[in-house]
Amino acid sequence: MRYFLIGLFTLILFAVYFAPASLVKKGLESNTEISMTNTRGSLWNGSATLSIPGKTQSFELGYLEWSFVPQALFTFCITYRIKLHSETHNFTGQVCRSKDTIGIKGDLNLHSSLLNILLANYDMQVSGLLEISALRLEFAPNPVSVPPIPEFEQFSALVHWSGGPVRYQLGGSNYALNLPAMMGDLGYQNGNPNMKVFENTRQNIKPGSSARIPLILANLDQNGWISIGITKKFTKLLNQPWPGSEPDHAVVLEVQEKLL
Repeated sequence: MRYFLIGLFTLILFAVYFAPASLVKKGLESNTEISMTNTRGSLWNGSATLSIPGKTQSFELGYLEWSFVPQALFTFCITYRIKLHSETHNFTGQVCRSKDTIGIKGDLNLHSSLLNILLANYDMQVSGLLEISALRLEFAPNPVSVPPIPEFEQFSALVHWSGGPVRYQLGGSNYALNLPAMMGDLGYQNGNPNMKVFENTRQNIKPGSSARIPLILANLDQNGWISIGITKKFTKLLNQPWPGSEPDHAVVLEVQEKLL
């Protein structure tokens, strides 16, 4: 009986240690719209190609590598180090699944080619690199809503855009100009994620100076609607100054769109 128990325990250890990466594929595809192909490795260390199926073609998310972090179990959190590589974006960080929440932290780079895909519906083209650093995201999945809208508990990051040539269309006319580098503060206020974008990034700017006047304000509400407002100061940067007497920090134009 003793040898049987030893053999059974050894078999369970081998089964767990050599658990295939297909378990990751099954778990991801059953809970998200993400498709996983070219899966290699094991549940603990592996890689795969990620994509989101579309009506005409799939959107390639990139090549994912993951590795299990066993010491994180002492914090009662199942944690993986992940790297996502693509020609248009890269992410390096960690994903943690606790009893009630999912946590993500890391750094993300988005190239202009991806930004222009996202901005195509707004008749806008940008250049440069968008860097999202010190990202910390924690949320509780909300299975009641359809589609499920996450309930954010923590959301913060620093966003930096390198600046450069921008082309956009407004009122049937085409415009081209150079914009300065910008910095965004991602945060969490009144239960909603929000972002403030400022000019003169990565500089030691004194509080109250004109450089700290926001250019863009964005807010995501609990119903999945995102609101984006631009201030009078930003209209000046666009060479389309707002004619009113409002102060530079006043929001003079705001749009809303269903995001989630």
